[in-house]
Amino acid sequence: MSRMGPRVRIPLRLTPRLTVDHLLWVANTRHGPAAHWHARVAVDGPDHDHLVDPGEARSYLAAHHLPLPPGPPDHRQLTRLILVREGIRAGRERQVVGSEIGPRLARVDEV
Repeated sequence: MSRMGPRVRIPLRLTPRLTVDHLLWVANTRHGPAAHWHARVAVDGPDHDHLVDPGEARSYLAAHHLPLPPGPPDHRQLTRLILVREGIRAGRERQVVGSEIGPRLARVDEV
């Protein structure tokens, strides 16, 4: 190891760049059957949540080209995705401006 840097290993946490489209797909993980108009014809049915099941969550997010780690998400990752989704939806429903969304999503790092 270089003497220019620390002698102990420091873990790096890298976050991929996400687009607004990626965030909108996460926000739309809970929806009714009409949200599948582009993928398949859906008969009227109940709303459903793609973040309830880890395998379904991975399939849905991969189908919409979100960068994903290997394997299905664990409980902690699903909880974080749900917090992001609900933060985005709360902002839309209450017409929260961008500067207010950050604090709402700050809880994500606490999980």
